Amino acid sequence: MIENLVASVLIVIVFMIASLSINNVFGNYIQGDEHEIKQRFSELSYLFIHDKISYGFSENYEENVISIERTNGAPFLLLKRNGKLLKKKQIIYNEY
Repeated sequence: MIENLVASVLIVIVFMIASLSINNVFGNYIQGDEHEIKQRFSELSYLFIHDKISYGFSENYEENVISIERTNGAPFLLLKRNGKLLKKKQIIYNEY
C-alpha cells in the first residue's frame, strides 16, 4: 500500500516538473516574438518622428502587416494579420 502511494507521488512530481519545463519553453518563445515586434515598433516610431516615413506607411512583417495610421488626430502603429488588428501603439513625440 505504501509503495503504491510513494510511486503515485513520484509520478505526480515527475509530471509537474515536465509540465513546468514545457510551460517555460513556450513562454520564452512567445516573449521572444513580442520583443521583436516591440523593437520594430520602436524603430518605426523613431523614423516617423524624424520624418523619414509618414502616414500611410505599410510593410509586411512575417505574416503580419505593420502600418502607420491617424486615429483621432494622433499617429498610431498598427499590427494586423488577415485584416484583424492584433496590436496598436500610439506614437509619442517626446519618446525619442
